[in-house]
Amino acid sequence: MMKGDLALFDKVKSGVSSQVMGQLKENFDKKKRIQQSIATKAAAHFEANSTDNTYSNIVFPKYKLDSRLNVQVEHNAPPKEIFEPLGWDRVKGESSEKHYRKFYTDELENVKEVMSTPTDFN
Repeated sequence: MMKGDLALFDKVKSGVSSQVMGQLKENFDKKKRIQQSIATKAAAHFEANSTDNTYSNIVFPKYKLDSRLNVQVEHNAPPKEIFEPLGWDRVKGESSEKHYRKFYTDELENVKEVMSTPTDFN
């Protein structure tokens, strides 16, 4: 949860009743659980179908020749629920400027995969 989101659930700062505040927090938590569920399913599917190092935070695209169009096309792209595409390849299959970065919907301090032990600076 972001620091700006905390003000939303603070009764004094937000100016809403505790009932409405509870509903907002419940909706926020529900949305977060749904996003995490979708990302977990996508990660499991990606790991099951990938031969590369799926635990990496950076994934480079793989290309193969499309015989019908006679061009290089990307295949086995990582799921968009977990990875964000960055850059582009000027020459598909030759340059390596395009890549995918794993992104996290929560603060990195709260992600066990990134920080296995809690930080002392909170």
